Amino acid sequence: LPPGVSPPPVVTDVNCKICNAPGLPAGLIAILEAAGQAYNVPGSLVLSFLNNEGGLNVPWTDTNIWQRWSLCDTNISPSGARGPFQILDATWPGHQDDVKKDYPNFEAQFGRSPDRCYLLESAYAAAQLIYTGHYGAPSYPYAACFGVNLNTGTPSDPSKSSCNWTQEDVMTASRQYLGYCAEAGKSSPYPAGTYNRDVLGDFSSWACTGTPGPIVPPGP
Repeated sequence: LPPGVSPPPVVTDVNCKICNAPGLPAGLIAILEAAGQAYNVPGSLVLSFLNNEGGLNVPWTDTNIWQRWSLCDTNISPSGARGPFQILDATWPGHQDDVKKDYPNFEAQFGRSPDRCYLLESAYAAAQLIYTGHYGAPSYPYAACFGVNLNTGTPSDPSKSSCNWTQEDVMTASRQYLGYCAEAGKSSPYPAGTYNRDVLGDFSSWACTGTPGPIVPPGP
């Protein structure tokens, strides 16, 4: 840990925890679990999106997880998204205030304003986006993605007081975060197998006890 910085908040909800991820630094896991617990999002889903957005292409260590992401000024999408979780220019300002509010004593500990080029702040912004996404949209051109019904503004657990999500919540959050359903014939810009492995399959394989069963649709 950097001088004057305390460890991330202790995670008590087993559904917010990440399992079966050998090789990843303990500090990275702790940050993602804390971000998930802050917004009642499964930690394995936060890690899945980090992988999907290319954030695991970095050789993370327990030292560089606290440093500014080396690729942040070069790995920028056409939409202006940047950082380990590819947070958009348009949404980042609001997340800055949320990180200050939701991470204990952020500015006092780090001596800076939140910056999406750091893993911590990017993870908190992503977790909040994933949480918001699980509510879904009022309507879609299809009712389900890979056979799992999408939420349309009324999740199965509206209060969402834990990280124990249903398959519908996971699928809807994934669809909203990425902006598409990767099932064949549903206007996905990417192959279905890629989406399956990088989000849905990873969510299941990195989850601990008490989470929904695997959502693993067939690949192309």
